[in-house]
Amino acid sequence: MDPEEVLDRYVKDEAMREHLLVTGRIMEALARRLGEDVELWRATGLLHDIDYEIVGRDMKRHGLEGARILRELGFPEELCRAVERHNLEAAPSPPETKLERALVAADQLAGLLFALKRVVPSRSYSGIRPKTVKKKFKDKSFARAVRRDHIRWVEDLGIELSEFFAIALEAVKDL
Repeated sequence: MDPEEVLDRYVKDEAMREHLLVTGRIMEALARRLGEDVELWRATGLLHDIDYEIVGRDMKRHGLEGARILRELGFPEELCRAVERHNLEAAPSPPETKLERALVAADQLAGLLFALKRVVPSRSYSGIRPKTVKKKFKDKSFARAVRRDHIRWVEDLGIELSEFFAIALEAVKDL
């Protein structure tokens, strides 16, 4: 099944859909930068919260249920494991692979960008500048739920934070 079809079937909330689209775009851009499988990485970002409306606030099931659904739909095990491990509260084991660690970083950066979009004058991703991301990244009172330490996992992939911010903003500028 096509990732977009799965998204349409399981995610109705517009804010969640936007988060998934942003995460998918960031993952796609990271895959290009790292020479990885672009479609796999994009689909992983696009589908990582596919179970959110099913599990509600039960974070002990979030990720696990998504991985189960995606396995049943025939998605690659590598994608399913990344979905299973991105929620560290429920993950059976910590993220280890490049794909898994990139997903956690992209997921958290997508949350920071979503919060920033709501406060920039243009109310658009294209109105966010890398220096603004850097400033708000340092401001722990802004978007408190965003795990800055997890965004830094991108450094383990050989990408500096400033480059990650620029890659992400370029990837989402037209959303």
